[in-house]
Amino acid sequence: MRIMTYNIHGCVGTDGVYEAQRILEIVRDVDPDVLGLQEVRLPGGSVPDILELLETAFSGYSILFGQTLEDERGAYGNALVSRYPIQQHTDLSLEIDASFDTRRTTVEDRRAIIASVTLPDNTPLTVIVTHLGLERWARKKQAETLIAGIDAAVDVATEAAVFLGDFNEWFFADRFLRRVDRHFSKHVVRRTFPSRFPILPLDRIWITRNLRRTATRVHRDWPARTASDHLPVWVDVDLAAD
Repeated sequence: MRIMTYNIHGCVGTDGVYEAQRILEIVRDVDPDVLGLQEVRLPGGSVPDILELLETAFSGYSILFGQTLEDERGAYGNALVSRYPIQQHTDLSLEIDASFDTRRTTVEDRRAIIASVTLPDNTPLTVIVTHLGLERWARKKQAETLIAGIDAAVDVATEAAVFLGDFNEWFFADRFLRRVDRHFSKHVVRRTFPSRFPILPLDRIWITRNLRRTATRVHRDWPARTASDHLPVWVDVDLAAD
C-alpha cells in the first residue's frame, strides 16, 4: 500500500503558472493507493480542476474534499483520494475561538479530514489529512483539537491508521510533534520545502505500529520541483505480522 502526501499550492507552480495537469502527472507517476492533498483549489468555470482530473484518471477511486474557505478564486481546502472504499468520514474544524487571545490577528481557517477506509482484506484503516497554520500559537491550538479528534475516531494503539499532511513545523523538539510521536509508532519526515531547493521538513506521515514501512521517497524529479512549492513524499507500508 502506497501512501502519499502533497501540498499542491493550488496547482500554481514555482513558475507562477496554474497547471493542474502537472500535478496529475506527478500523482500518476507515484500511483498512490491513499493520497492526501493540501491547498486544493477548485476554481470553477471551464478550466478542469485537479479533483476532476484525478476522478477521470483514477476511475473507481473515492475522493473527498474538505473545504476550509471560499473566496473570489473558488473553493479551497484539503482532499483525500483513496483506492479503497471510504466507509465514513468526519470534516473536523480546527477553527480557533476568537476569544482565545484578542491581541492576535484573525488566522486562516484550518480543517482535517478523518476517514475510515476498508482494505482488500477487510481491515479498517483510518486516514487523517490536515494542513496546520503558519502561526506557531495557532498551530498549538489547532493541534490540541486535532489530537482530541483523532483520539475520538481511532485507537492508535490497536488499530491501523495513517496521519499525514503539511504541518508547517520544522523543529523536532516541537511539543505537538513529540505528542504525535507518542501516539503513532513510526514518523516519516523528509525535507520538502521549498521544492526547488528543499531545506525544511514541513510534510510528514505518521503510521501506527501495526503497519510496517518498507520504503520512503521524496519525489524530487524536476517536474515536481516546478509543479508546486512543496515536494510530495510517500511511503510504502504493509500490515505488520502479529
